Amino acid sequence: MVPKERINITIFTDGSCNVKGALKPGGFGVYCLTGGKEIHLRRGFWNTTTSRMEMKALLAAVQMIDPDVWTKVHIVSDSQFVVNSFKDGSISKWRMCGWVGVKNAELWKEIVREIDSRRKMLFGISWINGHGKDLNDPLVFGNACADALANYKTQDKFTQDKPLEGFSWFHHESSDVVFIEKTERYEELNKMGDILLLGDCYYATEEELFDRLNGTALFDAYYSGKLDVELQIETI
Repeated sequence: MVPKERINITIFTDGSCNVKGALKPGGFGVYCLTGGKEIHLRRGFWNTTTSRMEMKALLAAVQMIDPDVWTKVHIVSDSQFVVNSFKDGSISKWRMCGWVGVKNAELWKEIVREIDSRRKMLFGISWINGHGKDLNDPLVFGNACADALANYKTQDKFTQDKPLEGFSWFHHESSDVVFIEKTERYEELNKMGDILLLGDCYYATEEELFDRLNGTALFDAYYSGKLDVELQIETI
């Protein structure tokens, strides 16, 4: 039975990204004031876009909602792209066409799946003009808080978002170091004949490196910790 009253929750979301940076660093922020308690959430990513950060902020906001509680959730975002995707019926059209040709389809599908799974939640979303000046206005204040949380310059750490394109794992035999570089630089790097191409690099993680080395002559050295591994994303 649907209760007469629901818990009203307003959540502010925002995303940012330096798309011109070498690492394309970004961040998202979520701010919520409910029951007199503030809830803050922020995450940093690299190799991302502003749109993806806005979408990840929305996803995180929805995931904060308890699916077993009757709620009325109002998302406030300064992203016209995200808000209009709901308002103009784009998401319904994308679902009907099986998400074919939709950019960031995997994120959209996850957002829709999380919303649909919360059957006790009434979902609503609206746009706000960002960077408002009147902080006495609770909507402007909430947006400003989300904006500050999303600032990519202030994130504590960064997680890779999108898979890399055109990068590979390399082994420098002389120094016994495994590193990541652009695949097109192989001949330039291998002038001394001591660089081994290990395979494509999509995610700069130990897990992917494990898969690349498993079954090769380097695996024992890697597994025993004798192989020096550089995962520094600053080199990318």
